[in-house]
Amino acid sequence: MQVQVEWVTKDESAQMNFTMKGEKGASDVFSFPTAAGKTLGNVFISPDFARNVAKDLRVKLDDLILRYAVHGLYHLLGYDHQMDSERKKMFASEEGIIHAAGGEFISL
Repeated sequence: MQVQVEWVTKDESAQMNFTMKGEKGASDVFSFPTAAGKTLGNVFISPDFARNVAKDLRVKLDDLILRYAVHGLYHLLGYDHQMDSERKKMFASEEGIIHAAGGEFISL
């Protein structure tokens, strides 16, 4: 199964956020599953948004983008974080994957 990761501008991210959630402003990551085929779905990340967050949190940009990519993948796999118990399970699993990839887990 493949996952496609695409870069979007902050403006494109803000448009996606408004269209999908009715919320104003850019967001960190969006995931959209595909209906069929060899692709699990698409993950959209705004490097400009990530750059600002990384600066604010004083973390490495590469680690933050990895966090966003893994987070988007987990959404494509059916994970959610609406409830606290789901959030803890999802984030703990993400942390293991990120550490295995040699990255630093960034708590958001």
